[in-house]
Amino acid sequence: MTFAPKDEIFQRVVGQIAKVSGKADFWSSRHELGIAISRSSHKIDGPYQDVLTWARQLGDAKTFFERIGRPGSANPAMREFVKTFRTHLGAAGAAKDDETVWNLLGRLHIFVFDFTASGSASEELAKERAVRALHPEDGLHAGDLWKALTELAIDIAKSGGDCTRDRLIANLNARSFRLAGDRHNLPARQALAEASRNTLGDIGDRVGGVMLTRHERVSAVHSALDSGRYVEIRGNAGVGKSAVLKHFARQISAESAVIVLSPVRTVPKGWLPLRAVLGLDGTAHGLLSDLAGSGSGVLFVDSLDFFRAEERLTVIDLVREAATVPGMSVIVTARRDFGTAKRTNSGMQHLN
Repeated sequence: MTFAPKDEIFQRVVGQIAKVSGKADFWSSRHELGIAISRSSHKIDGPYQDVLTWARQLGDAKTFFERIGRPGSANPAMREFVKTFRTHLGAAGAAKDDETVWNLLGRLHIFVFDFTASGSASEELAKERAVRALHPEDGLHAGDLWKALTELAIDIAKSGGDCTRDRLIANLNARSFRLAGDRHNLPARQALAEASRNTLGDIGDRVGGVMLTRHERVSAVHSALDSGRYVEIRGNAGVGKSAVLKHFARQISAESAVIVLSPVRTVPKGWLPLRAVLGLDGTAHGLLSDLAGSGSGVLFVDSLDFFRAEERLTVIDLVREAATVPGMSVIVTARRDFGTAKRTNSGMQHLN
């Protein structure tokens, strides 16, 4: 799916959105809309996700459409996406006024799952989670568990997709799979998410009350991630490196799990103290695999050159584990000349 004006698949999907939005309880209940695709593009990762992020973050339709229409704020690809969405809604017989379009875009999410690709990161992450779902002694059977879950999903779909958690566990037990005990890590994940939001909140991205979106720089980050999982945003002091990081993090946070670290908000002395503060039951590898399990995850490190030695140990531990987790990427900001005398890894991506 390209989401372009002549994309017939997108038109049919918007037709489905128009149909479901006409249900009696759609607007009064918490309904979200998801489009799952197997391959992304620069436009999908950049302008189209920007539109959805703005629709969720901006408080009303008037503000949203003023920003979309403002020269230098949105770009032509963003305006084309909104126009196409509105046109398809109208063609499907649904309301296409500003309020309806804004509300529907605010509920819409685009997810990328590459299960059909060779060397699929999504499949590797699923198998990684299967290892942790099994009894510690049965980790070698993770591939069998993934195959069994795939077969069960197909069978369940034939009956309308109805299966409770208890029924699923009973079915797996009947197939001789021993499952690990429950891990109660939700409070720790919520604390980590809250800390990341606060860290992003510290970063200024407005001048005279106007948000600086820097679409070209954000698009450059997307492009860099296509060729590597470690990206550095470099530049002189005050040029807006952190603002680019903030915009990118907020753009993808609805579809991907993010962790954001800064020099003044990072627990010092490595992973173990951070794990204790979070009250986490598990390893750093397990946490990052879990976060990346929805399709992808990103570890953001702002102002790497200002971390003190003890806080840097925590960054090192997390980056080291992120490198072993499929689908987990790392994006950092630093001054242009930081560590240049010691850099030898040609695989790192630089955005100046």
